Amino acid sequence: LTIAVICGENEFNDNTVTIKNLKGVKGENNQTIPKADLINEIKKLI
Repeated sequence: LTIAVICGENEFNDNTVTIKNLKGVKGENNQTIPKADLINEIKKLI
């Protein structure tokens, strides 16, 4: 599984994280979700 979980200043302030599929199609490989949903979203990608 090749993903990155990004929590920069904007995400931190919005209580979200961005999941990026590093092998996905450029421009279609990012998903911003609430932090509370992080584990469930990663499970979907496994």
